[in-house]
Amino acid sequence: MDNRKWFELARELTARLPPGSIFELNSLFSGTEWEGLPFGVRTYFGKYFSDRVKSGELPGISPIPFRRNNHRYYIKK
Repeated sequence: MDNRKWFELARELTARLPPGSIFELNSLFSGTEWEGLPFGVRTYFGKYFSDRVKSGELPGISPIPFRRNNHRYYIKK
């Protein structure tokens, strides 16, 4: 899996979201080959995505606190 490829896809998908949308990666990539990726690969990309969001590479997207399921959620401003 190429993290850059997935990040660019995430950039395209988040651009389509309306402001105020709350999402996690598995819901963002619904309908793609995401579910077919091994758990470790998805986890690794989740960390990659989170780091890119925190560094400001995806303007308008911010992490929000973990929820009970310990998944990382994001909001589009």
